[in-house]
Amino acid sequence: MNWACNFAVSVSFLSLVGALGAAGTFALYAAVASVGFVSLFLTMPETAGLPLESIQALFVKPEVPGRTIGCRRQTTYSLYALSHFLT
Repeated sequence: MNWACNFAVSVSFLSLVGALGAAGTFALYAAVASVGFVSLFLTMPETAGLPLESIQALFVKPEVPGRTIGCRRQTTYSLYALSHFLT
C-alpha cells in the first residue's frame, strides 16, 4: 500500500502543481491524509489496556446463527466482541 501511495503522489505531483499551484497541491494531499486519518480513527477500535485475548476477539468474525449463503455460513464483522468486553 505504501508503494502504491508513493507512486500515486509521484505521478500526480507535477501535473497538480501545474493546475493547482504548490499550495493547492499540498492542501489537496493534506485533505486526503485528513480523510484517511478520520476514517481510521472512527473504524479502528482502541486496544490500549486490553489483554491480548480481548484484542484478538475484536478482530474475529463471529458467526451469525441461522444465516447461510449457499454451503457456507455468513460471517460479519461486528462490535459484538467490543461490547462484550465493555459490559
